[in-house]
Amino acid sequence: MRYFFLSIILIMVMGCGDREVKDIIYDLEIHHGELEEKQSFEANKGDTLTFNVKSDSSYVLHLHGYDLEAELQSGQNNKILTFEANATGKFDMALHSSDDEHSDHSHDHGGHGEEHEKCEMQFSTTDSSAPSINLEVAKGSGNGSLIIKPNIKNFTLVASSNDKTEHSDHNTEDTTKGHWHLYLNNELKGMYHMDTLTLKDLEPGNYKVRVALSSTSHCEYNISDEVAIEIMGEKKGHDGHGHGHGGENIIASLEVYP
Repeated sequence: MRYFFLSIILIMVMGCGDREVKDIIYDLEIHHGELEEKQSFEANKGDTLTFNVKSDSSYVLHLHGYDLEAELQSGQNNKILTFEANATGKFDMALHSSDDEHSDHSHDHGGHGEEHEKCEMQFSTTDSSAPSINLEVAKGSGNGSLIIKPNIKNFTLVASSNDKTEHSDHNTEDTTKGHWHLYLNNELKGMYHMDTLTLKDLEPGNYKVRVALSSTSHCEYNISDEVAIEIMGEKKGHDGHGHGHGGENIIASLEVYP
């Protein structure tokens, strides 16, 4: 039998304009790698979210779109994720077995986000020292597989920041470093800081792949590139059990409103 326990604590903090910013804490219990049914969590942009999770087995929890991962230790209360909800859209939360092979932030799907806000500081496209992207997209060896290489120059790739003070003023950020946002057919799929990404188990069809440079606080610069590609084959049916790509299990979703 599957069990699920959820408690929500909302702590009201300083108001921001006409809307109050909240600290939201979710307490979850996971048994046998499942929740009783898929859950949907909600927040507004600017809220701070904390997920505390207790699990009867060891897993890796991954929040798509925000590209956040955390190890769950069996039988322990894990305060695993605390971050500012700075990206709007709907993002899947998935479980992987702790012995699954994970590349460094190489998860590729589950975030159905909108485009991020633009950075106040933008680069001159005529400046030879400005960052650039020369996007390459090739078909991988497996069905529905794409290999994405942004080929980024004059820009250092680093992990995204979840420090609220860093999000408060984009003008103080180091514009020489950040990460990149991946869009498939204009939907945000994830945020990455590796040189090469492999997407797996994509449905057949036509895809517009776009990569945009982002600051560490997720605002986007005017540096992007896109490639169109078609994946051949017949579309697969869905079994309705919530299992995602590459052996992961989608257990919940987070929806962040503007």
